[in-house]
Amino acid sequence: MEAENDIRYSRNGVQESRLRMPNSETNHARSFAGNINLTQQFSNNQSLNVDADLIQYDINNPSNYNLQNVDALGNITPQYELRISKKTPIRVAVAKADYTTSARSTSFYLRTGLAIPISLRSI
Repeated sequence: MEAENDIRYSRNGVQESRLRMPNSETNHARSFAGNINLTQQFSNNQSLNVDADLIQYDINNPSNYNLQNVDALGNITPQYELRISKKTPIRVAVAKADYTTSARSTSFYLRTGLAIPISLRSI
């Protein structure tokens, strides 16, 4: 993306200086999501269910800014360049397990579970 910011500094209606800031920005994003579900039926009244999820985003968003200052007389003052490297990796993993059992009558069952969320940081 290409854009230009034009800022005029005025006092009492008289322009004192101007800042032009053309900039370019790139945005590259990649993502991945995966899921696995496993079920083991031990008997008619006992089962184990295990679920795991992984989500990953990699966002690369470098930006370049050229700062061009102009005084009230139109003279160009020193120019500056600002380069920003912005990388945002996001990784999240979640796992859970459920064990279910029921008594011989169908009116009562017991369910226990465990869930573990994990945030993974890349170095």
